[in-house]
Amino acid sequence: MSARARLADIAEQLASAERERTPVRIAGCRSWLDAGRPVESTREVSAASLNGIIEYVPGDLVMTVAAGTSLRDIADATREHGQWLALDPFGSDSGSIGATVATGSSGPLALGAGRTRDLVLGASVLTAGGTAVRAGGRVVKNVAGFDLVRLWAGAYGTLGVITEVSLRLHALPAVEETFAVTIARADIGKLSERLGLDALGFMALELLNPAAAAACDAGAASGTDAWILLARVAGNRQRSTAQRERLAAVGAVRELGSDVWMRVRALDGVGNAVARLSAAPSLLEDTLADVERRIGSAPGVRLCVTPHRGGIRAVFPTPDAAARTRMADTVRAFQRGDRRLAVLWEQLPANCWAAVPPATLDVVSQRIRDAFDPHRVLNRGIFGDPAPARSPAGVA
Repeated sequence: MSARARLADIAEQLASAERERTPVRIAGCRSWLDAGRPVESTREVSAASLNGIIEYVPGDLVMTVAAGTSLRDIADATREHGQWLALDPFGSDSGSIGATVATGSSGPLALGAGRTRDLVLGASVLTAGGTAVRAGGRVVKNVAGFDLVRLWAGAYGTLGVITEVSLRLHALPAVEETFAVTIARADIGKLSERLGLDALGFMALELLNPAAAAACDAGAASGTDAWILLARVAGNRQRSTAQRERLAAVGAVRELGSDVWMRVRALDGVGNAVARLSAAPSLLEDTLADVERRIGSAPGVRLCVTPHRGGIRAVFPTPDAAARTRMADTVRAFQRGDRRLAVLWEQLPANCWAAVPPATLDVVSQRIRDAFDPHRVLNRGIFGDPAPARSPAGVA
């Protein structure tokens, strides 16, 4: 089947679902289906067949790919031209670019290269009725509809099935190295002061708590108060040497293999609860203390902190029924307290979602959904809002 025929087939599946008011589950490589709330659906619409490079202009550092293309295939194609897509979402390179954009997933490289939405120049989607919509462009200077592209990034498929993505690439650095520094918990509050704006020169800078460091084999032992600061340097030899000297102001510097970043991306594991937390970077010490207080005595929680962005990824092991029951109490603890801490639950046991308020009940979100999916047939319930009791005004 040709690419055009595959696209037409998906469009017809969506049009049929809307006509019949049948909710569908949007899928790609199926590695992110446990993200978000359980979805009400009677059938699955897969974009996995939409794969391959559509256009690649190495001289412009721009590539357009079908949504089902894996991050690994993109890496292989760009490496031949001394380029790369500086995107490392949690998970693995077997995931598709469409799912990465749809979930708005970013990793440690967001510090130096930007988040997923910053690397997407344009995209195409099929709306709930199967209508094709294109926004943005295939070149850096074309920004028509760019705000619409940013809406699709992180919408979890509720605004349409992403079918094509245009991406901004980077040149591969001549030198890339990873360094590690051991930091006592009591000294974390001084980290920003010691590094200052120099931290912005790193491609990635992540703090791992003892449990996360142990899971990544990054040098710390679980059960101690030793945190590990991982720093990724990209550029030339002079830059690498200078950044290593700056890290020496924090503590003794060790060099690690670059494969540690793959282990960081795999921290979520399988069947665990995962939250994205964020607050102002200047409040790092207070934010960490607040997060640790809400975690309480929950065992083995892995924290991955991006100090100069104010982001924290928290992974809560939920291996059995008892842990899943305790997790509900932890969720309620995070829903209370200081609202300066933004909390987005990415994965949770089914019994915990009732404690999390729906994310898109505000008027603006609902009107946007009405424009793209008035009958809520796409990933219905993934944000916690129910299907409309009746058709929105003006919609048959």
